[in-house]
Amino acid sequence: GFSRSRFVIDDDLALLREVNAKNPFEDPAKWNAISAHIQYATGKSFSSRAVRDRCDLLLVQFAHEDRTTIKKSGTEEQHNEKHHLLEGITELAREASYRIRQTVAKKVTSSHTPLRVEAATERCNPSVARDGAATAVLVEQNASVTPLETGRTCATNASTSQADVSHDSSNVEQLSCDLAPGDTVISLQSAGSSHSVCSSPPQPHNTQPEPCHATTEESSQQGRQGTKRKECDDSIAFFERLLQYEKSCKEKEFELEKRRLTLEENHLALEWEKLEQRKREWEAEREEKAEERRLKIEELAERRQQHEEVLKERAEERQIFLEQQHALLEVIKSLIPNGK
Repeated sequence: GFSRSRFVIDDDLALLREVNAKNPFEDPAKWNAISAHIQYATGKSFSSRAVRDRCDLLLVQFAHEDRTTIKKSGTEEQHNEKHHLLEGITELAREASYRIRQTVAKKVTSSHTPLRVEAATERCNPSVARDGAATAVLVEQNASVTPLETGRTCATNASTSQADVSHDSSNVEQLSCDLAPGDTVISLQSAGSSHSVCSSPPQPHNTQPEPCHATTEESSQQGRQGTKRKECDDSIAFFERLLQYEKSCKEKEFELEKRRLTLEENHLALEWEKLEQRKREWEAEREEKAEERRLKIEELAERRQQHEEVLKERAEERQIFLEQQHALLEVIKSLIPNGK
């Protein structure tokens, strides 16, 4: 079995990178491969169900624009990377018509609805509330508000509330994931109902309705645009730092490669010099041996010549000796009488 392990920011980033790369929304069997890779990368034990539930939870938090929960820990660069990964995964889930499990979504909606109500209440512009209170006093004094104006004000509030509900509903409906057996599709009215808290209910004709939130919606829209602009600026700054870092790494690699080539060239030059020295020594040794061999040949030739001279002298001496012996025999023959 798997022991219970907690996800930290590094685990979330590793999970989101794998999901963005493998896109398990089209093939649920890929969750097993993602789980195995996460276990290998983090050294923790996560089941495929836990990995999938964690991905669903991050997607729902992202759909609810829960920046506080998403940015509980980690650096700004990690948050920016997490935001970009969630944007890409949201697009993949939308294309695959992925449906979020009810158990995961209930945790997020139940924990975020009170927060959204408080946020919607605080989003009301104080200046608009003061203007509405002053208008109510004038109405009580002059009683000049007509039913048409009251209905128009209520219609404005209702349209603003309906726009907020449809906006949140569209954000979460696009992220609905495959349901397990027995699960049902999540109703998104709970997420959208938080925006309707600030909208005023229908009022009787004799009372002034609460101030409408057109200005509040514009200010919140501007705030969201400012947040998105800041996120874009942070992303641009992050990528600029990343490019600068990669550039410095490439420059260092270039310098190291240059030094390596220089050292290799010097090494080759030294080896060439050693080879030249050995060649010179070998040539000198060969010349010395050739000279010794020449001297030895000359010495042998001289000895042979001397030996031939000695043999020649001995042959001459032997010839002289033979001639002397022959002459001596002739003398002896001449001295001895013929008859004797």
